Amino acid sequence: MKLLRLLPVLVLLNACAVRPATIAPSTLPDFSSYPVYYGPDLGLTFQAGRATLRVWAPRPKRCTSSFIQTG
Repeated sequence: MKLLRLLPVLVLLNACAVRPATIAPSTLPDFSSYPVYYGPDLGLTFQAGRATLRVWAPRPKRCTSSFIQTG
């Protein structure tokens, strides 16, 4: 009985679902022409008791980070 009450909701959710197969390949960006950084110095490193976070972006508008202290 509960399934019959949920049936309209399930039908609506299925109708509204985005399926990747419905996206035309021509609308997706071509990432092969994007600049790429192959350097070994990105990420979080620890040295002499200090942490360094290095990030790279070809044309950054903004870079934010959140640090959470635990324990």
